[in-house]
Amino acid sequence: IELYKYEENPKIVYKMANLNGKQIVEQGIITKVDNPECIQQVGVDLEIIDIFQVLGTGIIPKEGKTRLGNYIKQQIVDCPNPADDKTTKGWYLQPGAYDITLKQGCSIPADQRLQIVQRSSLLRNGVLLASSMFDPGFSTENIGTVMHVKEPIYIHFEARVAQAYVTEVNQVESLYD
Repeated sequence: IELYKYEENPKIVYKMANLNGKQIVEQGIITKVDNPECIQQVGVDLEIIDIFQVLGTGIIPKEGKTRLGNYIKQQIVDCPNPADDKTTKGWYLQPGAYDITLKQGCSIPADQRLQIVQRSSLLRNGVLLASSMFDPGFSTENIGTVMHVKEPIYIHFEARVAQAYVTEVNQVESLYD
């Protein structure tokens, strides 16, 4: 993207380009990608490994630390498996909000940002993911985000439920702390 400024600087160039899935993995931005099917055209699929239902009252203060509401770990159960008419391990979820943990981690460089969206199969089943922006400098062993379930659903353990997109940005002065 090129933006022009007509004052003292005639042309200011702002960098903004999406990386492809292969670049994201090769640069180590998304970690623990051991399934080649996770590498997609413009992102990397993320696999679910844990789910907590969000209950209770959280607090977002003007100053100080945020206090999260109560979380209830969702138990793994036998789920139908349409591939072979048998069962596999996963979760049966009722409508509600869930904090999910993904198998993959991330390490975001100073000139990139990351965002997560749900895969279309989740969306077509009435499930939305809500992800904040992951800032330059942020890193974690396991990425987490929030999932809003509108209709009951079975989700298999390590199912690909989300996709991470990485965008190059102008290098920031201060990294996430």
